[in-house]
Amino acid sequence: MLNGLVDASLSHPIPVAYLPVGSGNDFAKGIKMSTRWRAALNQILGCSTSTWFNIGTFRDTTKDTTGVFTNNIGIGFDAAVVNDANGKSDKRLTKRLHLGWFSRMSSLISVVYNQLSFPLTVHVGQHRDIYPHAYLVTVTNHPYLGGGINVAPTASVTDPNLDLIVIEKPHLPKMLLIGLMLRMGKHMRLKSVHHYHEPKLHLIAPSIEYGQEDGEEMGGRYWDTYFEVSKYPFWIDTTI
Repeated sequence: MLNGLVDASLSHPIPVAYLPVGSGNDFAKGIKMSTRWRAALNQILGCSTSTWFNIGTFRDTTKDTTGVFTNNIGIGFDAAVVNDANGKSDKRLTKRLHLGWFSRMSSLISVVYNQLSFPLTVHVGQHRDIYPHAYLVTVTNHPYLGGGINVAPTASVTDPNLDLIVIEKPHLPKMLLIGLMLRMGKHMRLKSVHHYHEPKLHLIAPSIEYGQEDGEEMGGRYWDTYFEVSKYPFWIDTTI
């Protein structure tokens, strides 16, 4: 819906309301909105003026596509988890039984053992960094990923920058340490974790890697993608 509204290029953009009734609700966490749907509904119905939050935009040259995201775009590990979880034949059953966490956990374990590292080039202005063994790559608009993982603790929807987290693939014991540090929000101090805080980013991955946009599959592709920050009005009062 947000992609369509942005594409419409309205002179007076229509504000968007959002009700967190999913399993992750990362955007609600990112804007400090209640994750309890009744309280969140009051924040919508009691709203009297729109609030402009930052959103991310991307332009992919390999697919000649553009779009926007409110949470993040991931390349590699997290995208492979999304792809694996969505491809499970028992996905509907586990959702009905409120066992979605079990499906995600099995996908996580599967991807840990099967996902390979890949070469990644990060361009920021005239500066270039090359990572031969990138594993998890996330361009994010706020701190949270995958249902509350604090992947970019300093990111904010009111900051005119995007945050990029690049994690290089370690050996298995260190991977478990990184996973633990991620859960604690203390992974930024690790040498295999790299952080960028910029208004514009350009990523190149010359191998076919899965992508995810706000938790939705983008498929496997080569990546030559530009990211920037934009703004959009939301009809939500987080002070209520």
